[in-house]
Amino acid sequence: MSKDKVCVLLPFYNEEKDIVNVTKSILEEGYFVILINDGSTDLSLYEVMTNFYVDYDKTMTVISYKQNEGKGYALKRGAREAIKQGYEYVLAMDSDGQTRTEDIKQFITGLKKYPDAKIIIGNRLVNPAQMPPFKRFMNKFSTLIISLLAKQPVGDSQTGFRLIHKDVFGLDLPSNRYEFESEMLIVAGRAGMQIRNVPVKCIYQQGRGFGKWNLRRDVAKFIKLFFKYLFLHNKSSCK
Repeated sequence: MSKDKVCVLLPFYNEEKDIVNVTKSILEEGYFVILINDGSTDLSLYEVMTNFYVDYDKTMTVISYKQNEGKGYALKRGAREAIKQGYEYVLAMDSDGQTRTEDIKQFITGLKKYPDAKIIIGNRLVNPAQMPPFKRFMNKFSTLIISLLAKQPVGDSQTGFRLIHKDVFGLDLPSNRYEFESEMLIVAGRAGMQIRNVPVKCIYQQGRGFGKWNLRRDVAKFIKLFFKYLFLHNKSSCK
């Protein structure tokens, strides 16, 4: 798979400390980047525009809106732009520095090994030593549930590091926030799309804790998603 078929989606919300370094590391790998500013209230957008304004038209597209709409909404906005520009695959990455650009090659290798895959997941659970114990437990539990609902094995349902074929975004994916990433796997799996995994390194920066993950809010949304698809047996239709 050549690089002109893949672009990187980098949604960000209040990541002024990391967004420039993360973006630079992706550009150094030779990939076009679509950055999506999901209503940041800090200096994230300023950092992007001041550091990359010279190469803006050549190496990236920046999408920005004032209100925070959620990660799912940002990914869908970015994917629409990528498809419009002719890309076949998007590689979704986190903007907080907890995914390694060195692992991008794992996805390209994985695509050669699994050419029919519509989603390739960067699986941190292969070696989760750096993952906080409680989050590791929650991740393994949710991954088991998502695998059952998707009707095929899913290695790491909560990772934001995944290669996604454009066809996936033609499915009915109504969620707009963090539960979107789980919904994508369920709907794609039920539609008969092949989901595969590649190993990636698990990174947790000291002092970041659980990041933007909110226990009460996100567990409630996961439970709601679970019951929605538990009783929805038919294959998902395209939009």
